[in-house]
Amino acid sequence: MKPLILFLLAAITLTSCTNYGKKVKSSNIEVYYNDGITEEQAQATADYIYKLDTDPETKDNKKSFQLNKDGDTINCKMVVNEEKFKDIPVSSFEAIGGLISDNVFDGKPVNMVLSTNKFKPLQTVYFKKLEKNGTDLSTYGEKTTFENVEVYVTKEASMEDGEALAQLLNKEMRPTNIISFQLTKNADGLNSVRMVSSEVKAAKISEQTITDMSEKISDGVFNGSPIVFEFTDSQFNTIKTFTYDPE
Repeated sequence: MKPLILFLLAAITLTSCTNYGKKVKSSNIEVYYNDGITEEQAQATADYIYKLDTDPETKDNKKSFQLNKDGDTINCKMVVNEEKFKDIPVSSFEAIGGLISDNVFDGKPVNMVLSTNKFKPLQTVYFKKLEKNGTDLSTYGEKTTFENVEVYVTKEASMEDGEALAQLLNKEMRPTNIISFQLTKNADGLNSVRMVSSEVKAAKISEQTITDMSEKISDGVFNGSPIVFEFTDSQFNTIKTFTYDPE
C-alpha cells in the first residue's frame, strides 16, 4: 500500500516574519533552513516535496516547511491546518519523513514537526524508517508530462504508452490545471488508467461519460484492447473502478 501523503494540510499561508531562516523554493513549495542544513539540501527537499505533491486541487497552493538539524537528526517543520491534522493517522506523517530521509538525507532520521503558520510546534512525529518490502515507496512510477496532464507509469506498463496517454488525455480534456494519472496493469494484466479525483466528483460522473473516455483511450493508445479506468485519491488509492471491454 502506498503511503498517504496529505499535502492539503500544508496549504496555509505562513505569517510574515524575517527570522525563519534562509529560503529556497520549488514552484509553490517554500523551504526555510537554518545552520546545519545546506542550501543544496534545502533545495533538494523543496524539489522532492514538489514532486510528491500530486493533488490537482491543491497543487498550486503555497506550502511551507522549515529544516533544522539536531545532531544527526533533521527536524522538518510542516505548516498544517490546526483543525484537521489530528484526524490524520500518524503513519501518514511518518511516511513523509521516511521519504525525505531516503531521498534527500541519505537515510538520516527526519522528524516531522507539525506546526502553526508561525512554525510553532503542535506535534512531533518521530522518524520511523520505511518498510519497503521490495517496493520503492518513494515514487508512483516514472512521470511523463504533456502540458497539464501528468502520467505516472509503473514498471508493469510501458513509458511509450504513458506518453501517448498523456497527449491523448490533454487533447480530450484540455485541463486548465494539472491533472494526475497513473498507468499500470491490474492482476489480470489489463492496462489500468487511474485518475486522481475525489469520492464526490467520481460519484457525479456518469457511466456513459466514463465509457466514452475509456473508448477513446482504448482506441487511441491500446489498439482497441480492454482497459480498466479507475478514480483514485491523491495517493492512487482506488475510489471507483470501471472496466471497459469493446466486445
